[in-house]
Amino acid sequence: MPFRDPADAPTALTLARLRARPVDRIRRACCAIARYRTATSASPRARDVECADKLGFSNLGNAAEGLLPPYRKRIYVDQPRTTQAQLSNIGYFFITYFESGKCVITWDHVPTTPSSEVLRSRATTGSFTGDYNSHVAVVRELGASDAPIVVRDIDDAVALGDFYYRSIVPTSLAVMTLMAFALVFLLAVFVLVWLVSRLLR
Repeated sequence: MPFRDPADAPTALTLARLRARPVDRIRRACCAIARYRTATSASPRARDVECADKLGFSNLGNAAEGLLPPYRKRIYVDQPRTTQAQLSNIGYFFITYFESGKCVITWDHVPTTPSSEVLRSRATTGSFTGDYNSHVAVVRELGASDAPIVVRDIDDAVALGDFYYRSIVPTSLAVMTLMAFALVFLLAVFVLVWLVSRLLR
């Protein structure tokens, strides 16, 4: 079998090793803006939750990323504990990380996130179950030579989300995130200055 037994998986050591990798300035700034973290709540679509339950996924908890407004999702993990299903009010995706630092994502739509040497970004097959089965087939193929990381709990999921922004997110998307944040910041400053000037009249 290509997957490790979860009880024998060196998740903590792998996460520490991945986090110790050098990070370029663009991704570091993007990671700071994304601020991947646990959250108290999320509102995934009911039909996606039902599908995850039927496939035997376990609910790990909630996570959020971004600032205004934060993108909240409920994070599930499959029975081998290697593939996460991240469910939000706008959709879902499946994601698996490998000990090499590579990642596979299967989206519920045609992705705008490009693939790279460390990321395989895959389009939907048209259904939740079909996407999961298709995703797992790729994980098994890659897992023959690169062990998937076992996700033990929500803290592991958040640590992997942080690693995504530090080392996996395509540079083009990181730049777009920084530009969007700068525009929102400038707009907020403009509105604040305008309000202050109105109050001082």
